[in-house]
Amino acid sequence: MKTDASGCDDRPLVIATTRTKRIKRESIFLQYSFFACMNICMLLAFFTSRLGGSKGFVDGNKAIWYFAIPLLYLEAGLLCEPRALLNCLRDGYLLSFLLGFVYGLAPTLCSLGNRLLDELGVNRRLLDGVEVLHCLPPPFSTSLVLGRIARADVPTSVVALLTCRFAGLLISPILLYVTLGATVPPMNEINFRESVLGTLVPLAIGVSLRSIVRYGAADSALYKWAKMQDNGGSSKNRTMWLPKGLELFIAYNLFCDAFSIDAASMHPGDILLCVLVACASQMIVTGLCWTLCNGWLKQSQDVLLASVFACTYKSVGYGGWLVRTAFGHGGAAAPTADRYRAAALDLPLAILTVAQLLLGSLLACWMSS
Repeated sequence: MKTDASGCDDRPLVIATTRTKRIKRESIFLQYSFFACMNICMLLAFFTSRLGGSKGFVDGNKAIWYFAIPLLYLEAGLLCEPRALLNCLRDGYLLSFLLGFVYGLAPTLCSLGNRLLDELGVNRRLLDGVEVLHCLPPPFSTSLVLGRIARADVPTSVVALLTCRFAGLLISPILLYVTLGATVPPMNEINFRESVLGTLVPLAIGVSLRSIVRYGAADSALYKWAKMQDNGGSSKNRTMWLPKGLELFIAYNLFCDAFSIDAASMHPGDILLCVLVACASQMIVTGLCWTLCNGWLKQSQDVLLASVFACTYKSVGYGGWLVRTAFGHGGAAAPTADRYRAAALDLPLAILTVAQLLLGSLLACWMSS
């Protein structure tokens, strides 16, 4: 490159401007690449919904529970210091705020909104399905991965997410009974055992391996990787490709389940209204949570992002189990009224799956800049 006597680049200004624009376009493409991949997964699931999901060629639920989620938490454990996790666990104010928002404020606002929509003549059974949504705990995977993409604090994300999720195993059935009168046994043994084996055990293994590796041989690749994390490694050095790939795999199976819902008995107008309500509620809850976190939690931005992503997304898989347990499966052999009710309750869960994955991935990519 030629420079003048003052050391400045003597290339024509138009060439330098073109190069700057190209770099900016590439940066924007990389920033929103995960959102684009999420849209591709949705389109792929729309045309191949019989291949994935819980009723697909391969049981997607088992693949998620016994492969994807344990790997996510193993990798998260490799990034977390035990002391950082313990400090987050001791932050009672933060955890109390998140639990109060997830299981107190959000369901209350949803109930008030449903009463207003009921007065306007909206299908009551669809509103019941929306109310089920806001009784649910956060998902194990989506909140964690989206927080990672948005550069949230990993220990805060892990502790906040696991605290809210395990509390939800007890609180969500109680909320469902209070709001809809549905009886579901709290703290189901199968759900609790699978949750522990899929999250806490891999997390403990990852934290232990990190502690062992940090004091290993100085010339080993794992030792250098661990030291890189201590020095603030970039998202590429943090193996972000692994949680992104696993989340896309999970999203594909969730999309397949969403597109497999039998909504033939529902009126098209009700379906469209349910889409609008689910998307609007997701945006309102996210905006309200961010506002309250900024006002009440005197924390750094990465901690605030971890808090927002941990308490504004819902576990649709757990919600489907609650609906099936409380109201029956609504299969082909069930009476018409039961099938209609099951479809009305499952539809908001299916729509929220699409809404929170698409809107959440867009928000995470935008916050990552």
